[in-house]
Amino acid sequence: MDSGANPDRSDEVPEMAINSTTTPVTEQVTETVDVTVRVPRNTEGTLFDAAETRLGRFTDIVAVTLTASDGIDPRNGATYVTVTADLTVTDVTSGEDIVALLNDAVGVENAELTSVA
Repeated sequence: MDSGANPDRSDEVPEMAINSTTTPVTEQVTETVDVTVRVPRNTEGTLFDAAETRLGRFTDIVAVTLTASDGIDPRNGATYVTVTADLTVTDVTSGEDIVALLNDAVGVENAELTSVA
């Protein structure tokens, strides 16, 4: 009975071999922040959609849910939207790190951690 494998070739992978890779699982936590986001004039969609998109652009933030609107401040060239947002972040990022990241970013200001869910 011929299995089709060449017994002289040691570099062949047997037909039933299973290759697997392990992907590290990163736990996530949700941080609640109050933050003001600059939304440029002529941005498509709602102000809140734009604020959500801008907050979600950071690598350590994997999900954004706006839970409250705390104010809208129209200024020359942009509107500033103050919101409360639940940010789902990787567990390697502390709430204080996320607030520092947000406050250092262009178009985001006055970020304050309000709770950890």
